Amino acid sequence: MTSPGSSVPDLRKRQPLFYVIIGAALLLLVGGGVLAIISLNTPKDLGLDACAQVERQAELSPPEVWDDFMDRFASEVNARVTTAQNEAITITADKRGAKCHEALRKLKKAMKPEAYDALATCLAEATNPRQGTRCFGLLK
Repeated sequence: MTSPGSSVPDLRKRQPLFYVIIGAALLLLVGGGVLAIISLNTPKDLGLDACAQVERQAELSPPEVWDDFMDRFASEVNARVTTAQNEAITITADKRGAKCHEALRKLKKAMKPEAYDALATCLAEATNPRQGTRCFGLLK
């Protein structure tokens, strides 16, 4: 007859694999927490939203209207905005989306953060080119 204690596994003995799995799980949890904190603290680029809005509106209305708007926007940027070294900004892209991204990327470097955010928010809220032209007054 076998003793009753011999059929019950000893729970105090752990295999090394158990500790590796627990360690990996803890490492993933800590890494995920760090990534979550970093992503929450990273400021969102409002210029991406503005260009996405222009593209959405171009799908809803005649795209030529928004092409003309972006041509005027690029002309206004070229005429009004200079870099910190007092050099003119030149927008060279020829397509609407590329022109929008280039302009807002260069404006982000040239403008104060508050002014850039106001301009990008204004463009992101525009539902027609007339509303978008109101944003030109925010160019400095």
